[in-house]
Amino acid sequence: MCSHRFLSACILACVLLVCVASCEAATPATTRPATRPTTRPDMSPVVMVGSQIRWNVPYVSGGSEMQKLDVYAPSGVKGAPILLFVHGGEWAKGDKSEISYKPKFFNEQGVVFISMNYRLSGTDKHPAQVNDIASAVKWIREHATEFGGDPAKIVLMGHSAGCHLVTLVGLDPRHLATAGLKPSDLKGI
Repeated sequence: MCSHRFLSACILACVLLVCVASCEAATPATTRPATRPTTRPDMSPVVMVGSQIRWNVPYVSGGSEMQKLDVYAPSGVKGAPILLFVHGGEWAKGDKSEISYKPKFFNEQGVVFISMNYRLSGTDKHPAQVNDIASAVKWIREHATEFGGDPAKIVLMGHSAGCHLVTLVGLDPRHLATAGLKPSDLKGI
């Protein structure tokens, strides 16, 4: 049998639920949001004053419009670490420009920040996306000194689907091999 204390607690919980439900129902719809807000915060790049910026740089000769990257480098650096950022978007959407404060933050730390686009899964099947990242790493290694970076200090970072893709590139040597590289050519993931 239930104890008197337990039974009282159950009755009190039911009364409270009924009160909350009736208060919720009595609240006018105009004071409660019917759905989540549809606007997203602005994700446009925020940059450090004096950063050197190169937008829409093709990393594949004769590649598609999606095979481009943006470079944000602190002015006057030499031998700086390089962070390659790969956007998320369910492998089917997203853009290299959706990076908010990342360029500013990393440039202030003396890090070259690069954001890339890759061919999306709606038009190009796997492994096109990981091969694009490998191609971007190759381009970065070949051009690092042009923007003050060190080709031996490349780190990959991604958000959501981008994280999945950089993990595949960094841990499965077959993907970097398509660009003539190996995992040891990366400083980190």
